[in-house]
Amino acid sequence: MTRRQFGLFALAQRQAKRPNILFVLADDYGWNAPGCYGNKDAATPAIDKLAKEGMRFLTAYAEPQCSPTRAALFSGQYGARTGLFKVIHEVEPANSMMTIPEANVAMQPYT
Repeated sequence: MTRRQFGLFALAQRQAKRPNILFVLADDYGWNAPGCYGNKDAATPAIDKLAKEGMRFLTAYAEPQCSPTRAALFSGQYGARTGLFKVIHEVEPANSMMTIPEANVAMQPYT
């Protein structure tokens, strides 16, 4: 085996050992939204195929909003350690109280 052949062989072996990873991050997409996790209402054939041919995670922790999730992913820390607990630039009404909606705002009762 020549030095060139050995180098090509070593390069091929090194490349073959690299994992093939596809990471999908989707905002506001529940764990049970794709068909591979039991959803019968929405067709997700591409995601179902990826799940069938790859690895599925059945136990995980996710933040309920997108900004804390992204901060955790980008920093490599748990969501609580990033200091982000809500959506960045989320507008909250100042000192607003929750009230029961009036009848004209909600659906009218059937008579």
